Amino acid sequence: MQSILLPAERVDVLAECDVLVCGGGLAGIATAVCAARHGASVILLERWPFVGGMATAAFVNAWARCDLEKVVILGLTEEMVQLLTAGGWAHAHYPNNNETHWMNPKGMRIMTHRFLNEAGIRVFCYIHCPLSG
Repeated sequence: MQSILLPAERVDVLAECDVLVCGGGLAGIATAVCAARHGASVILLERWPFVGGMATAAFVNAWARCDLEKVVILGLTEEMVQLLTAGGWAHAHYPNNNETHWMNPKGMRIMTHRFLNEAGIRVFCYIHCPLSG
């Protein structure tokens, strides 16, 4: 196994938290919001300049939430859909097809940051560790 020896240095602590979430995709957002709602102080780190992952960066923005008869995926997903719909950024197609909602990626960026802010989560975007690739 190869290794690199780095010299010791004093590094100032930027922030402290109970829970550190690395990655601001939809799973990271859900994790951070759940932890914050249960009383933890939370920091979310994201490599890119915005959160939302593939839903905001790669236009993977159709959410299948139904089983062709009823909506079966609720919880935080439902909260996000309500925020997106209220902002005019979601279009419902249920029950006519499996893709329950189509989301506007720009609206998703706004909504996801708002969702995190309302939960009291500190978000640091554009964080990249040069040693991790």
